[in-house]
Amino acid sequence: MSSKSSRYTGWLAVALLTVALCVPAFAQSPLKVGFVDFAEALQTIAEVKARIAVVEQFVESKNQESDTRIDAINTLRDQINQSTATDLAAVTTRLGTLETDFRRFQEDTQAEISGRRDVLFETYAEKLQKVIDEFAREGNYQIIFPIDSEVAYMDQSLILTSQIVALYDSKYPQP
Repeated sequence: MSSKSSRYTGWLAVALLTVALCVPAFAQSPLKVGFVDFAEALQTIAEVKARIAVVEQFVESKNQESDTRIDAINTLRDQINQSTATDLAAVTTRLGTLETDFRRFQEDTQAEISGRRDVLFETYAEKLQKVIDEFAREGNYQIIFPIDSEVAYMDQSLILTSQIVALYDSKYPQP
């Protein structure tokens, strides 16, 4: 017997033993399985949508500030084209400073936005997990999987996202 076939025989024995041990546990009641799309749930929950709106307002205010800074930079660029030799050095120095400040502003703003979104989703992901745990216990689910791109096929009736979002919204109603 080759090592390749003995390896397959070994895996087959482990698989059969696992099935033999698990079947009696599930033979008494059918296995109840469900799937949750975490990203969709987090974007659908009323409480999270309200918090996302706050982050979006922050983003909009930063976009407006960015536009103002870009206008100032463009104004200085226009001045460079119209400057005399004596003004050129001062205007060019000022433009360099504004461009550097703008790059820093963009980096700082992006970090702030990412940080706010991360905290938002981490906070609500923990609450969502508690709701999923409760939903599983009350609905007698043995397994609830996250939906990911690795699932080749799934009956749509197994997707529990809307039911879990409804339970979350009822447990944590928006004021």
